[in-house]
Amino acid sequence: MESSKRKKIIWLAIIVLVILGILFLIWRLSDFSFGPKQEANQNEQPIFPTPSVNIEYKVTPPTKTDTEFAIENLAKSYAERFGSWSTDSPGANLAELIPLSSKSMVSYLNSIV
Repeated sequence: MESSKRKKIIWLAIIVLVILGILFLIWRLSDFSFGPKQEANQNEQPIFPTPSVNIEYKVTPPTKTDTEFAIENLAKSYAERFGSWSTDSPGANLAELIPLSSKSMVSYLNSIV
């Protein structure tokens, strides 16, 4: 007799949990909320008001002189030659850099070769 009471209690608990689950899903999927709905006040100021001044920005790229352009291209070429290596002529890339290098860089290049 005790087992039949236990089964009834378990079935009752399962039914209650299923009903609560269904009610929870209905509540989450609908606009239903507890308590009175608060209407938005039309006279409230926004937290972050939009600026009333229209600001236009014109982006002008910086202009480079011919000298700056030539120096930039020389630096790119130097870095490219320094980083390249060929098994056909090992060290040729570093030898090409010697006329463009300072004394300390020449000694460094010679130590590498």
